[in-house]
Amino acid sequence: MKKGFLFLSVLLFTAGVSIAQKKGKSSNAIPFTVAKNYFVSNTFQQGMLTNPAIYSQAEFDAIFGAATVKGKNGAPTAIDFSKQYVIAVIPPATDKAPTLKAVSLTKSGDIITLKYSYKEGAKLTYTSQPYLLLVVDAKYKGTVRTLKI
Repeated sequence: MKKGFLFLSVLLFTAGVSIAQKKGKSSNAIPFTVAKNYFVSNTFQQGMLTNPAIYSQAEFDAIFGAATVKGKNGAPTAIDFSKQYVIAVIPPATDKAPTLKAVSLTKSGDIITLKYSYKEGAKLTYTSQPYLLLVVDAKYKGTVRTLKI
C-alpha cells in the first residue's frame, strides 16, 4: 500500500512539473481577436503588404473594406487604432476553398510571432481572396513576423 501511494505521489508530482513547464512556455502569449466581416479590396496586389502590422485606419482602409451582413453578428469587428493595431496575413487568391487560422501569437523580446495554418480544400467555381486579421492591443507592439505552419 505504501509503495502504491509513493508511486502515485511521484507520478502526480512529475505531471505537475510537466504542466507547470508548459504553462511557463505560454507566458509570452499575446491575446488577440480575430476580425470578422471585412474583405480584401479588389485594388490589392500581392506585395503591397510589406509589413503584416497595420497601425492606422488609412493604411487599413487602403487594403480592406467592411463587409456588413444582416443578423446579430453582421457588423465588422470594431478596431480602434488609437488603442489597437492589426496583424494581417493575405495569401494569394485561390480557386480552392481556403482555411486560414491563427495558431498562436507570442512575444519574445521585441519580436512578435504569429503562427498560422493555411489549407486549401475543394476546387471552387470562383476565385477567393483569403485573409486573416488579428486585432491586438497596442501595448504589445514590436517587430511582427508571420510563420506558416
